[in-house]
Amino acid sequence: MKEKECLKENFSGEEDREEIKDLLELLLTERISSLAWRRREEDPSLQKEEELRFREWDRLIQEEYPELAKQSQEFLDWITASQGQEIEAFYRYGLEDGIRMMLQIMKL
Repeated sequence: MKEKECLKENFSGEEDREEIKDLLELLLTERISSLAWRRREEDPSLQKEEELRFREWDRLIQEEYPELAKQSQEFLDWITASQGQEIEAFYRYGLEDGIRMMLQIMKL
């Protein structure tokens, strides 16, 4: 019981609550991504259908609007780079958070 009270004291601040909320949101996002991946593995036709639709859309854009295709590709490249940096920051934050939690547990 003493350990629970100590944990409550260590994580009772508003900043800690925000960090816990952010961590739970990240865990939820990771879980949803995992479920979507598992669903695609269980039914490969879903992935094939997505790829087919993407190819059809890409072909239409390339044929009808070549300038728009170039702009779209540049935009998609930018989004991909931006998301990559964001994901890297989340993992780094998670590592830092894990170390911080480990230090708190070691103080118990």
